[in-house]
Amino acid sequence: MTFDIALLNHEQVPPELSLVNRALQANLENDIQDIDEISKLTQERAILVENLLTSLQEQPKTPNFDVKAFIQAELSINQQLLKFVDDLKKGVQQEILGLSKGKKAIGHYTGKHAKLHKTTSP
Repeated sequence: MTFDIALLNHEQVPPELSLVNRALQANLENDIQDIDEISKLTQERAILVENLLTSLQEQPKTPNFDVKAFIQAELSINQQLLKFVDDLKKGVQQEILGLSKGKKAIGHYTGKHAKLHKTTSP
């Protein structure tokens, strides 16, 4: 489960989006990723992109800013981020399930072992 962080910093990234991207990038680069924080930042980022698109439609064209390129880049990034977060959550669910099964197996083994120990002890 990896996400290409370089995608976040395409040519059309405005400064306000860059701040969220840096926070998201820092979290994605951690060895232990905080899924809740990544989810929160991804949602913040999506809202910010929506607001930017709305404001771009209401304002006259900005020189040196290609709205179509921005939309295409952000659509691709958001799809990949959503898949990445979804994969992370599935991975955590699998880990929890594995730990739960392991705990149950240990409880089953220790329970059996304790019964055997009681019946074989003088």
